[in-house]
Amino acid sequence: MGWLAEKLGLDRLLQAEVILPTDEYFPEEYRGAEDDARRIMKQLCDVMGLEAGKLQLVIAPDETMPEAAGYYHGGAQPFIRVKQSQLHKPENLTATLAHELAHEILLGGGLLTADLPDHEWITDLLPAYLGLGIFAANSVMHEKYWTDGQLSYWQMGRQGYLPARIFGYAFALFIYMRREDVPDWIKQLRLDAANALLAGRRFLEKSGDTLFHPDTIRHVGKPLSVAELTARLASPSASCRMAALWDLKPLGPAAAEAVPAMIRCLQDRDPEMPGEAALALAALGPAAAVAAPDLRGLLWHPAPATRKCAAYALGRLHADAERDIPELIASLRGNSPTVLEAVVTALRQYGPPAKAAVPHLLNTLGPALVDCDHALLDSVLTTLLYVLPDAERRVASYLADDAELRELALSALRDLQEGGSDDDAASQHRNGLSIRGE
Repeated sequence: MGWLAEKLGLDRLLQAEVILPTDEYFPEEYRGAEDDARRIMKQLCDVMGLEAGKLQLVIAPDETMPEAAGYYHGGAQPFIRVKQSQLHKPENLTATLAHELAHEILLGGGLLTADLPDHEWITDLLPAYLGLGIFAANSVMHEKYWTDGQLSYWQMGRQGYLPARIFGYAFALFIYMRREDVPDWIKQLRLDAANALLAGRRFLEKSGDTLFHPDTIRHVGKPLSVAELTARLASPSASCRMAALWDLKPLGPAAAEAVPAMIRCLQDRDPEMPGEAALALAALGPAAAVAAPDLRGLLWHPAPATRKCAAYALGRLHADAERDIPELIASLRGNSPTVLEAVVTALRQYGPPAKAAVPHLLNTLGPALVDCDHALLDSVLTTLLYVLPDAERRVASYLADDAELRELALSALRDLQEGGSDDDAASQHRNGLSIRGE
């Protein structure tokens, strides 16, 4: 929400009229025709500050859009495609059009690019910032019931990217910034979003723990110094601590003085903080090598996401092979595939000194083949190429009793060798170069 205020101006939120799914805002009869959809799109363009004549609306057969309710196509002549079945659900249609029009503001306006991991979440959030979020919140989940003779059927689907509870908290921030009481329009929200709005409003009134605060939002100035960010890591506000980690991360080695405070965040009481601190430390390089003992401890954290971040950070730092490698090997046992992939990738960074991990990597190889877990399979094979001069022979020997799995593994291994992996670091190692890849 703070980013949207920075890019679009806070007045867009403060002056926004909340648009409701009522006759007051949509007085014309809706018949489910294409012209009705175009009329709604024009209304939304007016609300969102877009030129309606610049965008074309195309209604497409559902079979041509199996994975999406709508598509935005940018360029000199941008247009929006919406699947035909949306015409029968006016509230869902309105949510889809608002989302795609948000793409025109964000992507078409050059405010972000489609390769950002969170661009779809931001695009979902923008209509809420502009007063149109009720349609998206109410369309997150949709249910259908019908009968056929004596049989009854029930179907549930979802739309969009953000869950209803996140929309609810966005609405709480929306009214908090506008210094409004709980609005009457909460009655228009589905129950899960409405409950999140109420809970979020209580939290904000009680704690004030938000970076999107009406008393400070207009005073955001130049970037904070490393010393100021370091001080924020001791703030009682979890939002403030997390934001400080995010701001320190891109500074890399220049943030070295913050390392002790970042290490303390590895034991933070907030469940999301230790993993984020591990990722931030990883970005600092050798300056964060002193964090290795604490990161090794996080390999046994109850949260899989934190274990994954700790493994990644250890690999990036590869500061103490003698102590790191045994801990990483031990953590290969009993972890989820995503954590295993992070641990295997971390071992890769140590190169030949991680040779002790080979039996354990081979034990991971079999289940990855059986489960068709291609990401884990490629990670294991690439790591074997890093640490072994004869990876193909070892894989063939390990799978000698299963011709089918052996051929699958060797085929995948050859593909990696022919195509290169991780900037060809593995092939450099095979040619006798000493490497430590990222």
